[in-house]
Amino acid sequence: TFVENGGPVAVLDQLDPPIITDPDHTHLGSATITITNRPDGIEELLSVDVSGTNITANYDAGTGVLTLTGVDTHANYLQVLASLTYNNLASPIDDTRRLIEVVVNDQQDDSNVFSSLVSMQAAPPNAAPVVASKMNFVDFIRDETNGITTMASPEASVVSPDGKHVYVVAGGDDHVNVFARDPITGELTFVEAQGSMIFAESVAISPDGAQVYVGEGNGVIVYSRNTTTGALTRIQATAIGGARGIAVSPNGETVVAVTGINSIVSFRRNPSDGKLTQVSVLTDNSGSVNGLDAVFGVAISPDSRYAYAVTTGDDSIATFSINGGTSELLFRQVLLEGVDVVDALGNAVGVTVSSDGRD
Repeated sequence: TFVENGGPVAVLDQLDPPIITDPDHTHLGSATITITNRPDGIEELLSVDVSGTNITANYDAGTGVLTLTGVDTHANYLQVLASLTYNNLASPIDDTRRLIEVVVNDQQDDSNVFSSLVSMQAAPPNAAPVVASKMNFVDFIRDETNGITTMASPEASVVSPDGKHVYVVAGGDDHVNVFARDPITGELTFVEAQGSMIFAESVAISPDGAQVYVGEGNGVIVYSRNTTTGALTRIQATAIGGARGIAVSPNGETVVAVTGINSIVSFRRNPSDGKLTQVSVLTDNSGSVNGLDAVFGVAISPDSRYAYAVTTGDDSIATFSINGGTSELLFRQVLLEGVDVVDALGNAVGVTVSSDGRD
């Protein structure tokens, strides 16, 4: 793939290069390489490295044809063809794929046409400048101040999709705390706290903002949310052996939790009331599943098709596909510290996916 302003790219597949066979001739006399479609005209270039050979290269920018001449071995012609690169100096570029054709000649006859496609990727549009103030400290909330007694050891927080409320789980007091958020200043005002849980560690909210999900020592607790006040009403509790991390898919159909017993659990979410139905449980070292020892954090891709879990025991990140119709999980891959990744996954406790789903 050629990326605008990214410099020359190889034309031929380096993992599956072409071969030349000719029972009558051990040497070639010439080769012709043509860019068959050139919407950017003379800005499109082909080049090769002919060093160490008897071959001479000449590129005609007016026609898009690179001509190689000189009697030399098949091996040397293949060496030169392997160095073939495409470049485009236009800005912006036309992103139509380019078809490049290669024909060699044994001093008597032309070969068949060998073709290669070059994909084109235009540069992203220029981002407009932004003028803003530096981040400034606004306020803080501390346990045992201003009447708040349920905020010891806060573990995780989430902001409602409408931006009106913030939910904080506190492992020291085993409560989920509800705060109203000022949309102008960002300041928080305590609303209430919900308890009756143990070892509260994680919290997530549905994309429609209707339910809040808290991961705690027994499993996942489901709360309905008053979208006006932010107040919570407990409507369900699941028992899965604790939920250290929890995530709701962007399409609202799946909830995934990682547990203290080295497993990952998926639920199907009822869109009408947010209640959960357990679908699948995958456990570390069960069958082909790996990378869930002391699993701690989980995230779901923007397209709701994949879940990613990180661990402090295996020092790893594991990938699972999500069945769109059932929410069932399927183990796909694990990357381990010191094996697949060097010095990057030690004691991994959190994971997120970029908004475009690429990282």
